[in-house]
Amino acid sequence: MGRLLTLGLMLLSPLAHAQEISAVCKYEFTVDDQGQKSGTSGDFSLKATYMLPPGQPLNVQVRTTKAPCYEFLANGDDMRISGTCARAVQNMKMVYVYKIDRISGAFEEHFSVNDRAGIVHYGHCLPAKPLL
Repeated sequence: MGRLLTLGLMLLSPLAHAQEISAVCKYEFTVDDQGQKSGTSGDFSLKATYMLPPGQPLNVQVRTTKAPCYEFLANGDDMRISGTCARAVQNMKMVYVYKIDRISGAFEEHFSVNDRAGIVHYGHCLPAKPLL
């Protein structure tokens, strides 16, 4: 009986930590690889689901409406979410590194192609209520 209870608690403990965050992230400005700042616009939706407790590697599943990184794993805690999405598109290696501050809502999106310096988009994410 004790073993059964322990097994039950082990199975339920990740669910106890499951937390879901929905947000709309809006771009504000971009800095290119020469350090030049320019305005930018656009947005994307984000849903982050904590699948494992904070402190575990790759504990957050991130889903976005931004191609080509519709889904990837990230690290997250109460303060921030950060993760990398790498995709091959037409013989190009595209890498996106996301950093989201959960307190202020500020985000950074670092983008590079074929391991060369790229651009960094900056903006803010605002909480959104899931439709479903």
